[in-house]
Amino acid sequence: MTEQRLHYIREIEMEFKKRCKEGFEKWFNENHEMDLYQFNFLPLSMQFGVVVDYADSIGYSLEIRQGQKDYTVVIYQNSTDEEDCVYYIETRDEARKAAIKAFDEIVNG
Repeated sequence: MTEQRLHYIREIEMEFKKRCKEGFEKWFNENHEMDLYQFNFLPLSMQFGVVVDYADSIGYSLEIRQGQKDYTVVIYQNSTDEEDCVYYIETRDEARKAAIKAFDEIVNG
């Protein structure tokens, strides 16, 4: 496993805190046959897809929109369609990490 790959695994494991972590772990165990240990070895793109599904299950949308020069991260509650945060990031992987971090902060209030 490459040094960069290990960095991604640690990055996502450290992102969820408090309520978001507890909620995600419960939701994941109820909805997936693999365990969280196996989840941590999935590529970042696959982990992000699972996080998007979890966010949707609790009423949030996480979006990464590709622009001409960067990626836009948008998070909003589905009930209001009002954007909670918007970031402009240079790479898709950095945008995924930023979206996960921002989502965690929003859920934990």
